[in-house]
Amino acid sequence: MTPSIPPIVRAIEDRFAEIGYVTIVGNTDNHPLRQAALIDRFIQQGVEGLIVATFERNDPGIAACVEANIPVVAVFRDPESEFIPSVRVDDAKAMELAVHHLAECGHRQIAHVGGPQNVSTGYHRYRGFRRACKALAQDGVAPTAVFGEAFTVEEGEFACERLLAENPNITAIVAGNDMLAVGCLRHLRNKGISCPGSISLVGMNDMLFMDAIAPALTTISTPTAELGTQASHILIAMIKGTPVQNDRIVLTPVLLARDSVAAIKLPTRTRSSDFSDAAKREARIRSRQS
Repeated sequence: MTPSIPPIVRAIEDRFAEIGYVTIVGNTDNHPLRQAALIDRFIQQGVEGLIVATFERNDPGIAACVEANIPVVAVFRDPESEFIPSVRVDDAKAMELAVHHLAECGHRQIAHVGGPQNVSTGYHRYRGFRRACKALAQDGVAPTAVFGEAFTVEEGEFACERLLAENPNITAIVAGNDMLAVGCLRHLRNKGISCPGSISLVGMNDMLFMDAIAPALTTISTPTAELGTQASHILIAMIKGTPVQNDRIVLTPVLLARDSVAAIKLPTRTRSSDFSDAAKREARIRSRQS
């Protein structure tokens, strides 16, 4: 289970316990077939509603839920379906916060180690990274991106290795989540590359213990408990048959600056007026010598 999910589950359990419901939890390990089997089993068991955190974009499993006419809410990931309400964080905004923070610290060669693009988290985070770099292009920000096949430490390590082999001048990395960031950090350590001395690093989600690793990870905080609470409110309304006021809830991320980002000095540019002044001084000297 992704480390971001337990706080969401806890919030869901707490909210439903308040109204006398028991929450049944199933772990898919992000395997589509396992997800489909769990959804089918829950429907057969007669559950009153589902909250799903592992939907892919345009997930085929949505059809089974619609056919069963069971209330379903997507949390954390958005399947981008008109039939499924969703509660998620603003993933694109999160990456924009990270890129702008690095740019303010002087970084211009910034890379994104992203996650799978078939899920909304990976897709929107990459789009946010690109949008931020485009907005800073006039300041010399040059983006680069590589992608892991999953949001895991191992994939982060492999992706970082590919990234630096092809782009040795990178000075900062924005990872698609904290696990990818930890994988990047592992590769940097194995290669004797200092973080943040040589390469700064930003993660996403503020997972447990990210403030306790060395260096403490600068990351983007996701309001995980609030995701669970909001998803619960929507599902309870659907179960009771009451109108849902907002079925597309997007929560705001927050940058947590820690020790894995260091400022770098930008090269100073000699002003054109400096060249003019120097030329005038040289002309005066020559005039005196002649």
